[in-house]
Amino acid sequence: MSKDLNLVEEVISSFEISLPSPIRKQVASLLKTFTNIEKIHVEGGQYSHSQGSTKQLKDELEESIKLGESYKSQVNKLKEEIEKLKENHENVCLEQSKKYEDLKRTMERVAHENEQLACLKENMKNLLL
Repeated sequence: MSKDLNLVEEVISSFEISLPSPIRKQVASLLKTFTNIEKIHVEGGQYSHSQGSTKQLKDELEESIKLGESYKSQVNKLKEEIEKLKENHENVCLEQSKKYEDLKRTMERVAHENEQLACLKENMKNLLL
């Protein structure tokens, strides 16, 4: 890519809209082509440019911008979905942690009750003898 295209791409990347790299390159090349086609002769007050090609490039540029906005919208939706999934994951982890602690306490209680039953059994056995 030439220096002009790099400069145009840097300008595009500084816009508020964050476009994916391939879209920035496409817009940069469209702008570069647009500036090459539109030849303006200021000295004589004559302006010469190809209306058809300028309109076509303008339309392509608008389509690229729409596509970029669409990508941005999709990225924002995905970010929102990721945040929801993170929250759900945290909630599931907390719930599992609580269930684990409850299970652990229950197992400790059952083990203690088993020990008491074993002692009771042993005491009853001793009483019967």
